Order: sequence, then C-alpha cells, then structure tokens
Amino acid sequence: MIGAGRLTDDDVSHVLDGFATLPAQPDAEPAMRALADTGVSMVVARSNGAQKSTEAFLDRSGLDRSSTT
Repeated sequence: MIGAGRLTDDDVSHVLDGFATLPAQPDAEPAMRALADTGVSMVVARSNGAQKSTEAFLDRSGLDRSSTT
C-alpha cells in the first residue's frame, strides 16, 4: 500500500496538481520541429492521460502547433 495509508486527500491532490505543471522533455520540441522540416505535417500525441489534460499540456508547452490528439 502506498504510504501505508498515511496519505491525505491533500497529499494526493498536491501530487496530481503537479502533473499540470510538468514541462515537456527538452528534446520534444526539436524533434517535432525536425519532423515538420522534413514534411511531416502531423504528429499524434499518445498519452495515458485524458484528452483534455493532454491538449492542455501540448498547448502550455507549445507543442500543439505540430500535433493532433
């Protein structure tokens, strides 16, 4: 059991809220730019997260310019 039952709802919320501020990996934007430079017009973003949170991440990180969810 994670935390041996010692995690509060606030603890869990704190961790989950942190996902909303995670940055993209440093090589993501250059890789997507390189694909676009070679004529690839669309990159599909795969995620275990919900579509809404994935779209928010792509928008926040600037990666939404060359992707579709």
